[in-house]
Amino acid sequence: MGKLSDLVIPSDWETLAERILTSARKPCVKGMVIGGVDSGKTTFCKFLVARACDAELGAGFVDADVGQSTLGPPSTIAAKIIRKPAEVLRDDVRPPFLRFVGGMSPAGRLFACVAGARRALDWVLESGAQFVVIDTTGLVDGELGKELKTRKADLLAPDLVVAISRETELEHILAPLEKLGVSVERLRRSQAAVARSPSVRQRFRLDKFQEYFRGSTVHEFSFDQLAIADCPANFAPHFAPGQILSTLPLLERWSPVGLLVGLEDATGRCLAVGLVESFDAESKRMAVRAPAVDTGLVRCVRIGRSGIE
Repeated sequence: MGKLSDLVIPSDWETLAERILTSARKPCVKGMVIGGVDSGKTTFCKFLVARACDAELGAGFVDADVGQSTLGPPSTIAAKIIRKPAEVLRDDVRPPFLRFVGGMSPAGRLFACVAGARRALDWVLESGAQFVVIDTTGLVDGELGKELKTRKADLLAPDLVVAISRETELEHILAPLEKLGVSVERLRRSQAAVARSPSVRQRFRLDKFQEYFRGSTVHEFSFDQLAIADCPANFAPHFAPGQILSTLPLLERWSPVGLLVGLEDATGRCLAVGLVESFDAESKRMAVRAPAVDTGLVRCVRIGRSGIE
């Protein structure tokens, strides 16, 4: 995206944004945006954040779209405070808040996605946001999509859910939310929304990772001094039982080499996403390629389920 004027915004999107911002209550209003793949969710989120900036509201943007993120690298939930409309159009691969989820899809990572979104929301609220927009993944189909979105709405407690759809494909999510008293606004998918093929979406992720790891260096860790989170069961024998915070099912590979990891501080905030380059069980050493990070603050390595893909 280049300029705000380049965005093709349907008139009903304009009307809704004006209504939301006119009725915005202090200290903070939270809006969660849902929709299927290529529905225009992110465009609407950016438009709404820009309008909040125009209204001189400090806007918190939570990007919980782990596969097609515009804040942070893929596999993360990210957040930042935006005060100028032009800022929202600049994708920020290294925003001030990151939470590592460990995969490019919520499938198999539902709890991590929901908890990560809550932590990101807490961060923007603590940072003084007066208006928050939460972008989400395009996983809306079936029981998994329903569970992900309803659990996220439960934990984030948005003042408003904006649903962007082609027809009625979101009603299995929206009807239960409305029965629970959640305020829902329905929008039609923009005719300007462009469907992207799986290969184009993969290329987007690869470009994001390339940008994120540009200028990165290799950091050495003695992993017996660190907590290990989301440890695949077949990795567990390499670590002391007291190190392991959580385990996950077996991975086909036995080594973490080539996997993405989150380097976390004592609060669970991701200081950097890394790529494991070497792992030596005997010497208990691990080499991780990552952007600049204060290794003295790293208290936990959260193991991802995939490499760069």
